Amino acid sequence: MKHIPEHLQTLVGQAVKRIDTPALVIDLDAMDRNIERMARFAQQHGVLWRPHAKLHKSAHIAHLLEHAGACGHCVQKVSEAEALAQGGITNIFISNEVISQTKLARVATLARALNAQGGRLALAVDCEEGITRLARALQDA
Repeated sequence: MKHIPEHLQTLVGQAVKRIDTPALVIDLDAMDRNIERMARFAQQHGVLWRPHAKLHKSAHIAHLLEHAGACGHCVQKVSEAEALAQGGITNIFISNEVISQTKLARVATLARALNAQGGRLALAVDCEEGITRLARALQDA
């Protein structure tokens, strides 16, 4: 149970009906196999591996993936990036465009915080207006 935080270890092996939903339920052996398989594939092919957190939405699992060789993590939403960063993940790519000034202000704040930790935040931008809005948010921050 090396992957399970101590405060959750008592839940392992409990009946499914005792699980308070929504909950992430993981076959740890399968997860370990899949992480190791993907890490080996990336290493053998000389590619950087940046898993998407949309499946697990867990900083704990993101750390396991980094330990196996992931270079960072993808998310879709600003809130997902903030959650991973709060859990200690410092290399995050938001793979969806962000155009709302409110969310871009949060992006700027998060980028500054990650940069201060030696990390980085990347963001997909698909038009000139997106670049203009992002630049404005970064200047305002």
